Amino acid sequence: MHNIKIEPAITLVEGLGQISKEQQNAADEVWQHALQTKSQLRDNPILCITKREETALHVSWLPYRLYYAQFFLEKGCFPTLFALCVTGIVRKSKKVLLGKRSNRVTQYPGCWECIPAGGIESAALDEEGSISPQTQLLKEFEEETGLNRDAIKQMRFASLLRDSEARCIDLCYNIFLETELSPIPSEEHTEVEWFDLTALPSAALPSIPSLKELTTTIF
Repeated sequence: MHNIKIEPAITLVEGLGQISKEQQNAADEVWQHALQTKSQLRDNPILCITKREETALHVSWLPYRLYYAQFFLEKGCFPTLFALCVTGIVRKSKKVLLGKRSNRVTQYPGCWECIPAGGIESAALDEEGSISPQTQLLKEFEEETGLNRDAIKQMRFASLLRDSEARCIDLCYNIFLETELSPIPSEEHTEVEWFDLTALPSAALPSIPSLKELTTTIF
């Protein structure tokens, strides 16, 4: 898990141009097999990183099945794809809001994670066609907590985290609330709780140990 505290510029480009027809066919086979036991999977567009610079990310829309299939294909036979995601570190005083992932999710089932969190969807595009991570994060906030976005006092970029195991790069934002509200778990989580930063759960995502460092920003 690598931590970078400079908010990158995001540029949307056309396609990866590195996946052959043979590789796409292999991914399709993996996908069809997965659907037999995981009917909840959806082949929606997902933002993947095509090029990374010191202060910039180039991204492209890809079918989710291509990102999913890489975890089941032989290493070296398929491109390594990193998804661009958003995560909110919801805080009130010295507490942080975490959600326990349900067993229905494809990655880290049963683990505690910061919520809201998720991939960036086409709804995050602004009128000029640029990617707005904050727009996606506000949408995830309402969906995963059941709270209105008006409850947010302030939101500010905290860090860029790379999770090599899940193959995603997270744009993390500190989110402060006016009061310690009671969230409602979404279908992606079985529990949602406030945790003291000195007593975080052990069954957590790899990014959780970085929380103390990420929550040093004082608004």
